Order: sequence, then structure tokens, then C-alpha cells
Amino acid sequence: MEKKFKIIILITFITSFSVTTGFLIWSIYDYYTFQIYVDTYSPVYQGVGVNKASNYTNESGIHPIVLLGPDGTRHKWTTEIPSSWRPKSISDVELVICIYGERGRGIESCPYELPSGGIFYITTVQLILDANLREAKTGRSITNITIEGPMPRHCGAIEYIDNDDTIYGSHVSFTQLIEELIPYIII
Repeated sequence: MEKKFKIIILITFITSFSVTTGFLIWSIYDYYTFQIYVDTYSPVYQGVGVNKASNYTNESGIHPIVLLGPDGTRHKWTTEIPSSWRPKSISDVELVICIYGERGRGIESCPYELPSGGIFYITTVQLILDANLREAKTGRSITNITIEGPMPRHCGAIEYIDNDDTIYGSHVSFTQLIEELIPYIII
């Protein structure tokens, strides 16, 4: 019985190690594969096409995309693109989404009276994501995309603050970006 138990533990360990190692190797492969795409297609961020890219057409099907962050760098969502939208090779890329970053839009400015008699203002801010969808081969802009994040909460009757006089809404979600891209990627 004891020998059988040791064999089961050994098999469990080997299986667990193989699955974990396989996941780690796949994650490293994914990271470097996406970095190659980012490095190759970063000129598109500046409107410069990449000759080895595929032509973007209005033909039905899925049009592979690469996601770039500010200044053509890797973005936290670069590896989040759905696998069916990912290019199979460097020359398979048709579209590049260039994310410029989030900006804030002031929604409300709330005055609060300080114990010393002065007035202190707290501002509520909605976050907005700006991006541009470009054709990979030519660098041509297809469309500007502006996505509004959720509205911030309203100022309360009493607010406790540290060093920040701003109440921010939530960040724009990756799902919101995907919804904006669907009409261009899946035709």
C-alpha cells in the first residue's frame, strides 16, 4: 500500500510539473512572439507602413491585429487580443491599434469649507481612452477611437482626502476596446 501511494504522489508531481512548466514555456514564447510583433510594427504608430504586412481589405473574415501602447511600445493589453484575431506570422498583420493612453475629463467641482475658513475643491474626473486604428501596410489611419470610462461617483457631503483632490472614475476596460474593434476586424 505504501509503495502504491508513493507512485501516485510521483505521478501527480510529474503531471503537475509538466503542466506548470508547459504553461511557463508557453507564456515566455507568447511574450517574445508579441515583442517581435511590437518591434516590427512600432513604425505604424507614427503613420509609417510596414511593407511585409498584408493588405487590409473589406473582404469577409478576420483581419489580424497588433496592439501598441504609447509611442509604439508594448501595452498591458498586447497579449490580451483574442487568439482568433492574432496574426499567424509577421506578414499576416493587417491592422494596428495604437493606444495613446487615458486622459481625464472634469465632470464636477465640489467646494468644501475648511475649518480654517478657506474653500477647498474636489474634482471628479471621467477617464477617456484615445486610440487610432491604422492599416499596417500603409500606416494610414482608418479611424480614431475614443472610449469613455464609467462616470466617477458624485462628491459626498463629507470627503476625507489625503494628498489627492480628485475622484476618478474607473479605467476604460479591455472589453470596451474590443467592442469598438469588432466591426473592423470581423467583417
